[in-house]
Amino acid sequence: MFAEQLGVDESTAYLWLSGKRMPIKTMIPKITDVLGMEPNYMQGLFVALELRRTQSDTVCRHVCAHLDQLAKEDQLTND
Repeated sequence: MFAEQLGVDESTAYLWLSGKRMPIKTMIPKITDVLGMEPNYMQGLFVALELRRTQSDTVCRHVCAHLDQLAKEDQLTND
């Protein structure tokens, strides 16, 4: 259903969700809309996935921890 809502093949959506491939930048607003997420947070998730593919686990853990903190701060300011 996710792939259908975005107008892409299921294999493409699987690659994005599994972190094996990054969507093109023009797809990120569509993805955030379908998932109901903040665009900046979604962009950060994709950056973290790309780092995970290309960098050490230590770098990835650091970036993911930072993104989690930003998301918590964002949630507190929006509540």
